[in-house]
Amino acid sequence: MFYAESARSASEHEVHLIGVASLCGIALLMMWVFRSPRLLLLGFVSTALGIVCALAVTMLVFGKLHLLTLVFGASLIGEAVDYSIQYFVVYLGAQRGWDAGRGARAVRPALSVALATSLLGYAILTWVPFPALKQIACFAIAGITTAFASVLWLLPALLTRAPKRSPKRVFAGAARLLTVWHRTIGGKRAWLVAALLLLLAVPGWLRLTSDDDIHLLIQRDPALVAQEDKVREAVGVDNSAQFFVVRGETPELVLQRAEALGAKLDALNGTANKVGSYQSVAQFVPSAKQQNEDRALLAQHVFNDRAALRATLLQAGFKDEIADAWIASYAKPQAPLTIDRWLAAPWSQPYKHLWLGEVDASTKAYAAVVIPQGVTPQNEPALIATAQGLPGVVFVDKAASVSTLFGAYRVDSGWWLGGALALVLVLLMLRYRVRGGIAVTLPVLLAVGVTLAVFGYAQVPLNLFNWLALMLVLGVGANYAVFLREGCLRADADLGAVWTGVLLSAATTLLSFGMLGMSAMPALKSFGATLALGIAVSVLLAPIGMPSESRRAA
Repeated sequence: MFYAESARSASEHEVHLIGVASLCGIALLMMWVFRSPRLLLLGFVSTALGIVCALAVTMLVFGKLHLLTLVFGASLIGEAVDYSIQYFVVYLGAQRGWDAGRGARAVRPALSVALATSLLGYAILTWVPFPALKQIACFAIAGITTAFASVLWLLPALLTRAPKRSPKRVFAGAARLLTVWHRTIGGKRAWLVAALLLLLAVPGWLRLTSDDDIHLLIQRDPALVAQEDKVREAVGVDNSAQFFVVRGETPELVLQRAEALGAKLDALNGTANKVGSYQSVAQFVPSAKQQNEDRALLAQHVFNDRAALRATLLQAGFKDEIADAWIASYAKPQAPLTIDRWLAAPWSQPYKHLWLGEVDASTKAYAAVVIPQGVTPQNEPALIATAQGLPGVVFVDKAASVSTLFGAYRVDSGWWLGGALALVLVLLMLRYRVRGGIAVTLPVLLAVGVTLAVFGYAQVPLNLFNWLALMLVLGVGANYAVFLREGCLRADADLGAVWTGVLLSAATTLLSFGMLGMSAMPALKSFGATLALGIAVSVLLAPIGMPSESRRAA
């Protein structure tokens, strides 16, 4: 509960920090380029509609918002404003000959292809069996779809008058920069650039490692950890996520198996694999078989000579009536202690979690848990072997099982990414033909490869969230080459304005998603760092997707 409250407070702080920082940074960038408060306001209107609709759809589908969705939603501002930026650069480039409807038609192909690639990246997240990631995907899909629709239908209705001034010097400077950069990495040189990058990336790929330990994705408040350690030391109980599950067809069989497990754990304490104490319901409620055996031992060794027993009790200080009453009570037939009687007793309250009860009504299966207190990496294999040697007993390590699941999905996500790349390539080939489709896909493909190589060189282990972020690099990073390619296809397009819009879009996305790299949540930090690096490389290589000057002239 305390960790959840701490995580909630930290997430709220990050939502405010990332949201405010992104808004301020994006506002300053747009004002510097467009020099128009009106365009800035319209851009944020479109973005705000996307965020509001995303919240509404997510609440409608899921009924509540996850902390990760809130933090991620604050960073979605940078992507949602991209569509508005592309419309604004067409608006400013048209100058006096502005027609709102024609402007919307001019950007529709580029925005449609960009939306399709982004939706593909987010749609893959919906297949991941983690509710938080499904929520993020739902939030993003609803948000960017609304932003897309508002740019095509709302902005033309609000932006009917021609611009009074245009940042011609900015566009001209951007055009010169684009021309030089395209001549450096575009055309026939693109294959040389790709080969050089791949040559540099291969050693990094060979150094890649992975670490799926769930503990690395959780940031716990040090003050709370210290408090927990003090409480654990005081009460002598380890709050462990490792335990045994004991199952059986009857409560009696469960208790007998728990006793057999306890005997095995006691035997380990005399070896190097000792576990210390453990908690088991059989310590409070022995099986009926054990109770009968104990009663027989008492009858044979304690109550067989009542006179000697009474003398011993009196010598120990018991009063006559107490000793007589205790000896007489043994002679009365009594039913064994049962689980139900034990659960009904008030003193069982702190230990009720040890009895799971009926877990499968169809097979009448019952279960209990046995919690060892001293589990370490050294003795865990012995505990697993102990469970495997007893019928109906399973050793559960929740953190390890989740880590294993993360590892499996990390491997699967590599295949998902490859499949998504193939789908994007086919989509772009249908739009730009084979040669053009390959050229437009190449920048984002290289961006994925370079990002992985950087992690390899930096010896940063990969986890599931790195791979999921690469899917969004594919969905978002492909847009920049698409915008440039579509600009080249428009006869009246100002490529300086288009390149300005691409750089501004990348900057706003880096501002928002890059802020996730500063998150206190390790999962979001991995997510944000991967996105920032991948998007930066994507925009730098985006001119590779442009046709050569001779082809444009033709």
